[in-house]
Amino acid sequence: MTLIVCMKAEQAIILAADSRGTIGDPRGLTAINDNQHKLFSLGRCGLGLAGASEMGATLLDELRKKGVDQLSEVDTVVARVAEIYHQRSALPCF
Repeated sequence: MTLIVCMKAEQAIILAADSRGTIGDPRGLTAINDNQHKLFSLGRCGLGLAGASEMGATLLDELRKKGVDQLSEVDTVVARVAEIYHQRSALPCF
């Protein structure tokens, strides 16, 4: 289980996550890693990833290749991520 918390402070937004990663069958844990990175920066946005780390790394890599991390406005980052997701998944983009 991943825990990602976001809090709005007076002059900042604080994003925090645990660092434990587990590998194996959930009925019988096979490996633990306490050095997982789950928070990433995309321009002025923070991105928290949970689940299969390979898929998250692939998503992050693609977003960076498409220049999302160079955008400065939060709304622009969100719109661009939604557009990329829509192109890849053929699901409706809201």
